Amino acid sequence: IMKRVLICLTSFTTGNGIAKTIMNYYDALIKENYIVDFLLILNLASDPKYLEKIKLGHSKIFVVPDGTKIKKSIATVKLLTKILTQNKYDIIHVNLVQLYAYSCIHTAKKLHVPNIIYHIHNPIFKLPLLKSALVKLINALCKRQSNHYFACSESAGKSVFKNKKFKVIKNLINVKQYEFNEDARNKYREQFGIKQDEIVIGVVARMEKQKNPYFVIDIIKELSKKKKIKLLWLGTGSLKDKMQKYIKEKDLSSECILLEPRNDVNEIYSAMDIFLLPSLYEGLGIVLIEAQASGLPVITSTKVPDDVEITDLVTKLNLQENIEIWVNQLYDIIEKGENKNREKYQDLIESSEYNINNNESLVRLYDNIIEMRSK
Repeated sequence: IMKRVLICLTSFTTGNGIAKTIMNYYDALIKENYIVDFLLILNLASDPKYLEKIKLGHSKIFVVPDGTKIKKSIATVKLLTKILTQNKYDIIHVNLVQLYAYSCIHTAKKLHVPNIIYHIHNPIFKLPLLKSALVKLINALCKRQSNHYFACSESAGKSVFKNKKFKVIKNLINVKQYEFNEDARNKYREQFGIKQDEIVIGVVARMEKQKNPYFVIDIIKELSKKKKIKLLWLGTGSLKDKMQKYIKEKDLSSECILLEPRNDVNEIYSAMDIFLLPSLYEGLGIVLIEAQASGLPVITSTKVPDDVEITDLVTKLNLQENIEIWVNQLYDIIEKGENKNREKYQDLIESSEYNINNNESLVRLYDNIIEMRSK
């Protein structure tokens, strides 16, 4: 018997963590007789790997037309109404925020989709009063009109769902792909013009306020006074131009390598020496798990959930601390230079619940939801 699910997310761009998580479960869903279709909010270039998979799985992709937020929300309702009227989905799985989430959930409720999953990927973040009130209102409406709740971590779930019951869906990785590789290290360092004696500080993140990019640049500025270093940042976003300008102002152009999202990130971790992510907030921060799988020391903020602390590689620092504390922590790791056996961390991540082979699958959760409904 075929079961139908519509998954709503922002886009299938390379480096989109939510898309990566969903696509890690995709093959299993197809194998278990699920028809999986997708509704994308942003019309951005999709990762060819995902498109290939989706084509093989005979899934449809619907894309909301461009426009302002309000226009796009109206267009989302229109498109979704058409899709839901033509297809009898058992589940709609909403991985969106605010207005877009509400547009999907409200439409699905109105058209009597039996199972509406509201899946959140970030905790509620401190916002200006008016915006905060609006976010709370939209969240309350989304919660009221959904009947199943998913979160990427305990802390993110509690932050939004409070005392409602929710399921934690782990963001999974294929651990073997992130194993440290000396040949890859040499290849990429040569490709990016990194000298033997230069220490590479790596960041894999969108260039958005959440990821605290200017603070990263400030840290690099201070650290470069003590050591020969390179910043290797993989990712793009709305702050890209401003960041490039800031790097120039700080006279760091030759210390910073900014790369667009790409498909070989798993190998590029091998070229790095330390991983840095001083986020203002995170639902989980899957890149921190990937970095540990590659045996990288990780410096992150206390705003990141404890779930990511799988190995002794993780150091968390408070964003209220003086920048010197962050710089000195990085400097100490560089000076110790002890991390010679990076491969040993593979086993720890392999036995963790983030390994794609160990996790309770999305298939089981979907099956349970549909079974509960039919009883």
